[in-house]
Formats: sequence, C-alpha cells, structure tokens
Amino acid sequence: MKTVLFWCISVIFPVLLFGQGRFEYSWLDADWSQRAQGAIELSNGNYVISNVRYDATWDEYSVFLTLLDPEGLMVKKLEVSQDTFNLSDACIFSVSDSSFWVVGLSENKLSQSKSIWLGEYLNDFSLISIRKYGEQIADYKHLVAHLETDTSLLVSGWAGNNHLPFAGRIFFNKDTSFIHLNSELLGTSNVLGCSDITLRKDSLGYVLLGYFDYYLTNGKFEVTQVVDKTNTGQLPYPRANGAFLSFSDSSYLVSASVNYQLTWPASPDTSAILIGEVRSSNMELLRYNFLGTEYVPIGDEIKSYPASAFSIVRSVQSKDIFAGGTKDLIVFPPINHASKFVLGKFDKNLNKLWEKEYGDSSTYYLMYGLLVTSDGGCLMYGLRKQYTQGLYRELYVLKVNADGILTGETIIPLKDEICCYPNPAKDYIQFDLPKGTDLANLELIDLSGRVVLAQKINHQAPIDISFLPQGMYMYQVKNKMGALMGVGKVLKE
Repeated sequence: MKTVLFWCISVIFPVLLFGQGRFEYSWLDADWSQRAQGAIELSNGNYVISNVRYDATWDEYSVFLTLLDPEGLMVKKLEVSQDTFNLSDACIFSVSDSSFWVVGLSENKLSQSKSIWLGEYLNDFSLISIRKYGEQIADYKHLVAHLETDTSLLVSGWAGNNHLPFAGRIFFNKDTSFIHLNSELLGTSNVLGCSDITLRKDSLGYVLLGYFDYYLTNGKFEVTQVVDKTNTGQLPYPRANGAFLSFSDSSYLVSASVNYQLTWPASPDTSAILIGEVRSSNMELLRYNFLGTEYVPIGDEIKSYPASAFSIVRSVQSKDIFAGGTKDLIVFPPINHASKFVLGKFDKNLNKLWEKEYGDSSTYYLMYGLLVTSDGGCLMYGLRKQYTQGLYRELYVLKVNADGILTGETIIPLKDEICCYPNPAKDYIQFDLPKGTDLANLELIDLSGRVVLAQKINHQAPIDISFLPQGMYMYQVKNKMGALMGVGKVLKE
C-alpha cells in the first residue's frame, strides 16, 4: 500500500535540521539572478541579509532585505525600490540596537547617472529615510562600504571600464552630507580596482587595497604613496579581491589571491588565498598562512580567492580569526564550472586551527563575505548556481558554529503536508506537494551536513538518487520564496 511506503512528515520523528544557530538558507526566483552581499545580526538573534537581484532581460537591478530567524527560516522579505532608479550593491551595517543602514549604488533610469544611496531602517524594516550622495557621477561600477563611526561611512570601489579606484567618506546626519571621490589614482602602471579601505594607523589618512598595489592617502583621499604588493614579501603576485582587518597598533591583516604550487607537478595557474599580517608603515608582509591549497592532479587547476571585501572577521569571544572565500576546481576537459565555499579559522599567530569546504561538485558557489556571530560561529553569504536551474543564480547563506560544523540536532513538531515515497528507496523518489504547489525546491543532506542533491521538484517527475551511496539522508522542501514547507528523512538502499 502507498501508505506503507510513505514516510510522512506527520509521523513524529526527531529530525536533524539546521538548528541551534547553524543553518543553510537559499532563495531562487525563476526570472532573476540573486546574490547576498551583506549580513548583520540583530540583538534578538535574528539576521538581516541584504541581497541584490538582477533581471538580465531588462538589465535591471533591485535590492531586497531578508529577515532570517536563528534557525535560518525566512521571517520577512522587503524590496527596497524607487520608481525611477535601479538600486544595486547593498552593504549593511547595524548602527543601533533598533536600526541599520543599507548603502549601495543608485542609477537614474532616465539619465543613467549614478550616485551612492544610503537607506536607514528600523529592525522591523520600517523605512526612516533614503539619501543620495555624489549625484551625476556616471561611471560607478562597484562599491564596498565600512562603518567608520556611528555617523560616517567609508566607501571604496572602482569606476569606469578601466576599473579606476575611488574612495570617500559619507557623513550621515540631519544637516550635512559629504563625499570625496578620487578616480584618478595615477603614478603606477598597475592602477586597477579597489576592494577595501581602512584607516591608517598614524591617523593621517587611509589605505586602499588595490589589485596589485596598496594606495596610501591623506585625509582628503589624495594619494601620498603607492606600494607594490609584489615587493612587500617573498610570495609571488599577491592580487585580486581581498580585505583589511585592523590587527595591532602597527599592523593589519590582509587577504589576497596568490600564485601557489604545493607540490610538483602542479599547474602554474594554481592559486590560493593568502592570510597575512602586514606592517602599517610600509605594508611589509610579516607572516602569513594559506587557504584552499590542496594538491590536484596534473592538468587540473585550483583557483582560490578571498571574498569580495568582508573575507576576514574576528571572533569577539576567542579573538580567533575566520577567513574565507571561493575555491574553484577547474577540471580538464571542463564539464561544469564547479566551486565551493572555503573557510578557515586561525589563532592570533595565524596558525591554522582548521579549514573546511562547503558545497558539492555539481554546483557553483561564490562567497561575498563573512559575519562573525554572537555564539562564536561564522555566517557565510553569497550565491550559488545549480546547473539544473539554467542561467539563474540564487541567494545563498550558510552558518556554522565555532568548529565549522554545519548541522545541529533539533527536535521540532513536524508538518504534515509533504511525504516522500518510496521509503526506503533504491533509485528514485517522489514527493506529494500541497495543493496549489506546482514547483518546489528540494535539498537532500547527508549525515555530515553536506548538500548532496539540490533541484526543483513537482508532483510527477521522479528524482534520481541512484548515484548516492547507501544510507540515511535528510530532506528539506522549500517553496519558491525559500520558506520551509517540510522536512524528513529517506533511507537509500
């Protein structure tokens, strides 16, 4: 009988979920590409994710705010919209126990001019105000912001097709606003991009992290010194995206991508994530460690690179350092471009405590940043692309505890809408979806917490699990908006 084969969620079973503050969340809209670009933790343990949505058909961007509870379930979603503007980029900062800021780029749909926009919201997503800065600047391409004080932000990024760096400061109060831009940081042949900014230790200005160089500026963002990163240590070609973190009275932590060969024969294009301490006076590399360096067979490549800007965070409790990014495995001949999140934890001497990867071999993951959480864990955010989803990318958030473990045990009252059959199963499974649900998103998770299958499902189509090893698997079924519809277990024979 069908009822014998069904393992209905309404049967009371303890289910291993992403509980106890550790979770996985994703959101896919069938007509858009998504990315999570920022995250904050509220005082009540909830999380706000700022995400950017892109419509390739109309070449339009929009920004959303997503409220997640401590278990990673969506509580609320809000579109940040303005009638005559495309809003893109969405850094987010807590500025009080009751409010936060969102900052990004704003493009006028009529004139195509761009400015920096800053929105202030209460924790319940009520809008306080939206302001714009740097009007009529048409060539902004990418922006990263950092909270400097409770009334000011530091901004950096690049502009124009030549990726010329810019930097500035925004004062936010009722009376004044000011931003200083400098998109002409000349004097070196390696001017390209700016992925992060920090205050100089001597308080005389700022340091910008460029693709090849460090730019030291005065308080007016005028460049006073350019330091070639390739001459600050013995490592070849530090480059690409990265982040700064204040480390001591005289040094910073910096992340960057470097050429790396672990053992011969390895591809010369193999790269790793560098986590290094640099002296503030001359940016000399004092000590370092690596992420994403495992050996691969000849002919394959590993390309590991840090998250866009927020790739280094420090635990409030332990003072240990989390660092993360993306690890691409380029296999020849190429089938699908697959990648994973890579996360490492280091002590104050940059000794690596552990390194872990998150993802699967059939999916592309891209990390945008990290958030250290009040329980000593770490939240990773960015996007993933599953090749069953065509061209579209989905918002993706993953949280782990202090040991990098994804899953925790939680006993919950289970829902009764969804059943998986047959169960046990050998080659295929199907699900009974609630009435009115044409499509849903399924994730199968093994007992280590790894997602081994993620795809859209409907009532009719069987799901192939013949490739999976025997054992017990957990499943999560979510609707199109990412809200959890049901969970359960299935035994693969």
